[in-house]
Amino acid sequence: MAPDAPFSDGFHMPSCTSSTRSDSTSWQARTLASIRGAGDSARDAQHRVAQIEAELPTLRRDSANVLEMSTEGTTIIADYRGRELRRLQATFLGESGRAEETYYFDPSLIQVNRRESVYDAPLSGQIEQSTARRYVFLEGKEPTPLRDSLMANARALLAALAQARQ
Repeated sequence: MAPDAPFSDGFHMPSCTSSTRSDSTSWQARTLASIRGAGDSARDAQHRVAQIEAELPTLRRDSANVLEMSTEGTTIIADYRGRELRRLQATFLGESGRAEETYYFDPSLIQVNRRESVYDAPLSGQIEQSTARRYVFLEGKEPTPLRDSLMANARALLAALAQARQ
């Protein structure tokens, strides 16, 4: 998929916050309940994301560590089926926490997951609080500034990955 391809779908954005990692099961249940309320398009997006995750072992993977994108470095992983981008994942490390973003494409952007974690002390790696957001883009909706912003982020990640691989 070309990173500058146009998109014509909208989004549904359930978000949840959990105070500890042990709360991840209830976070998933609340998020899935929110998505269920969004209708068939959101369920279809979840099914397509599950298919992408299942095919990961068969996909071509490019990865790189990039120091310029966060204080402690960023790991970028792009998974492709042929020339088509299927999943783009970035982990941004900082002194006080980390952020993880995962973009799913089929062939256009269908979902973005973002998790931000705050450490209990600088550089400890022990997560004190975590916030997760899931953006599900629905078919047939008008373009939105949020989706455009997320696509700009994805393009920047792909550009950083390409530069780091040279």
